[in-house]
Amino acid sequence: MRGLFVFGVKSLLTVCNCGTRVVPKRQLCSRAMDSTQNFLQFLKLVGNLKHLPRTGWVMRGVKDPETVASHMYRMAMMSYAIHPSETNMDMNKVLKMALVHDLAESLVGDITPYDGVSRKRKRQMETDAMVKIAKLLGRNKTEVVTLFKEYENQKSAEARFVKQLDSLDMRLQAFEYEKKEGVPGKYQEFIDSTEGKFTHPDIVALVREIDRERAMFADANGVGDGDILEDEDIVKIEEEEDVSRKDAKLTTEAGVVTSKEVEKKEKESLPEAEPIIQLDGKKISETPEKSNH
Repeated sequence: MRGLFVFGVKSLLTVCNCGTRVVPKRQLCSRAMDSTQNFLQFLKLVGNLKHLPRTGWVMRGVKDPETVASHMYRMAMMSYAIHPSETNMDMNKVLKMALVHDLAESLVGDITPYDGVSRKRKRQMETDAMVKIAKLLGRNKTEVVTLFKEYENQKSAEARFVKQLDSLDMRLQAFEYEKKEGVPGKYQEFIDSTEGKFTHPDIVALVREIDRERAMFADANGVGDGDILEDEDIVKIEEEEDVSRKDAKLTTEAGVVTSKEVEKKEKESLPEAEPIIQLDGKKISETPEKSNH
């Protein structure tokens, strides 16, 4: 028998399978209030992502760039709506992983190599942030950290699939900005940074369709045979648009920050040991669980 009965005004009598015990009413209410306050704090952190622009687009002078939350939302919708033709993946896990993969940025921001933070330090900062965020949750706290760790390690089929969705969204977003600004090839470096990262046949098909529409857009706007603009042409266009790279901290010694340079800096970082993740004094290991969905 399970139940909850009021016992006087100062305590609650809890009846369960393991027996009967008296729990002070004040203590029970305090726990409930702490849980509510923690969850509200979690929602506020998630809300930060609605207003946090993605750094890569800011560095390239994109007006009204997408936020981290909007990026994660489209990835989540991809995970929900896509039905892989052949897969043994846990698609429920894929959806959850897409929702939490950038959650740490609600505390540490969207860090790039140009922020002067090493790859090792960045991963540790994000790991620490995920542990702090997880402590605000109830029964899902361990799962959130486990999903993040699995995504970062890129060993499971689900993690690799979500990573490809991440690259797919950036490729599509680059094309959308080119169309919005009417400049074919302006964000080619973002396209180039995703080359060779797609292996799943359904995602490859989507990439080909994006590329087909992008080539048609280029042809329709006078860039023959799907060619892209040269770097000098892009710089001229940006000057005409009066993009203030100095104010937005967009310059390097060469004057232009590209995703190729970012990728090069990341590759120059030495491999680091995997951060040890502990939650409530227990080490969190990557133990994927099968979903019933």
